[in-house]
Amino acid sequence: MRGSSANITKFYVSSALGGFTLFHGVLGFYMRQIGFSYTQIFFLAALYEILVFLLEIPTGVFADRFGLKKCAVLGHFISAASCFPIALFPTSYSVFLLWSLLSAISTTLNSGSVEALQFESLRDISREAEYTKLRGRLAAIGGLSMPVGAFIGGILCENIGFGRVAALGGLTGLFIAAVYVSMNEPIEVQLARESLTAQSIFKRIAENFRFIKKDRELTGVIIAGAVVYAAYLLINNYSQPCLEEAGIQSYRIVGLVSGTFMLAFAAVSWWAGYLTQRIGAKGIFLWLSGVPILSLVGLGKLKGTTLLAPLYLSRLGEGVAEPVISNRLLQKSPVGKSATLLSTHSLLTSLVFSIWSMASGYGLDNVGRFLTFSAGAAIALMIMIWNGRWVVRTNDLNSPNQAGY
Repeated sequence: MRGSSANITKFYVSSALGGFTLFHGVLGFYMRQIGFSYTQIFFLAALYEILVFLLEIPTGVFADRFGLKKCAVLGHFISAASCFPIALFPTSYSVFLLWSLLSAISTTLNSGSVEALQFESLRDISREAEYTKLRGRLAAIGGLSMPVGAFIGGILCENIGFGRVAALGGLTGLFIAAVYVSMNEPIEVQLARESLTAQSIFKRIAENFRFIKKDRELTGVIIAGAVVYAAYLLINNYSQPCLEEAGIQSYRIVGLVSGTFMLAFAAVSWWAGYLTQRIGAKGIFLWLSGVPILSLVGLGKLKGTTLLAPLYLSRLGEGVAEPVISNRLLQKSPVGKSATLLSTHSLLTSLVFSIWSMASGYGLDNVGRFLTFSAGAAIALMIMIWNGRWVVRTNDLNSPNQAGY
């Protein structure tokens, strides 16, 4: 249990380091500056999500079967390695395609495994009720370090070039991987993993879908959560390229603006657990469903510097959505199967976003922002009305669910 307690401190350290990848604060803007079209930029995002869709559940099963820590370490190492090809060939679209491939592999290895490792580390020391608070604070710490990293990255891009900044980001990623190497696997996860040695991956995946199918609430959470996450992913991918339309041309200003986006995200993430209890289930549902839809509408109608308003609003919504939705999923997951369940949610998110992203990239290049984002907002609204009532239930916002497969 001492090891699990030490894990919590190391999660804070890794979150702080994650803000200093440097080039992410100017990446989308840089792509526009070197001539990539919206179709090309959104295709990179769509390719990434399609690969995530294909790899998500197998990597989740890998994490549950062979260890959450091992999966997280491998994922962070590949993420760091993906930066170096860009550093060598910073203007090659084919290299960015390779980066998208490696990023998808690293994301699926980390997706579910990191959240599950955090939750199980807390459960190992009987503090699992603090998960929402931990997730919010981790997001807030990352959100506080990212503005600094984004601003520094913008300055460095103007002085030493984007390629060298990408290399520095890769070095930071290697440090994060080293932090995960030093963590301990929670005891309950080790015991659960031993009981899985005779099960095949395909059997495990089938069990996972049967479990979800039986639970109507869980199905609703996964579908509605996927739409919310996909909307924020779409807005995040658009947030830097559209700064050019807002009249911003300097990398350091782009880095500064990207940093303030993360400050907004950090501020609300830190208080996510408190807000969840304070405003109740109905308030959380209105926040989760309303903010991304209003942000999309704003991006479609506003011009110039007013485009920043829906971008900031989106960050505020995302800061609450991430810890609330992941907590709802983890509370309904039995020990040893949490990574697989979270991976299923990420899988659906990837499917929704990949389709949405390709359609949006084509729409932005051909029919404009208004029709593109208005159509997306309308479809998201219909899906949320149908499934969103299950996202948060008053009777189990913070109580563990011991349901099994």
